[in-house]
Amino acid sequence: MPIIVLVISTLAFWGIYWFVRMGGVDHVREASARRKDQERRVKARESEQIAPLRAVDDPRDAATILMLLIPRGRDPTDKQIAVIQDAMHRVFGFDQDLNDRLTHARFIAGRAQSFAQAAGLRISSTIG
Repeated sequence: MPIIVLVISTLAFWGIYWFVRMGGVDHVREASARRKDQERRVKARESEQIAPLRAVDDPRDAATILMLLIPRGRDPTDKQIAVIQDAMHRVFGFDQDLNDRLTHARFIAGRAQSFAQAAGLRISSTIG
């Protein structure tokens, strides 16, 4: 029993000595700083990815983005693009800048991970 106490106390002494005198505190601080930096980078990437979705102010543009996201997992076909362009022209009243708005909407739709994410952002931004 005394040998076990001696071994444990020796390990505890050297652990404390390492922690205080040999840079253990710095090691723990660096690990904590790395973890916080990594969390900050993950949040920045997520924010960067959804920033174009949050920047859409015109509900007509938001509706165009959502129409482009309906064919889940793939790009809209030429027929679907034609229907979306027709709706943009007839319903939304886009005449002169139809192609510019469609190109911008396709870029933003490409940044969204899913239809639900884009729709959720649009709903939360209109409510809040």
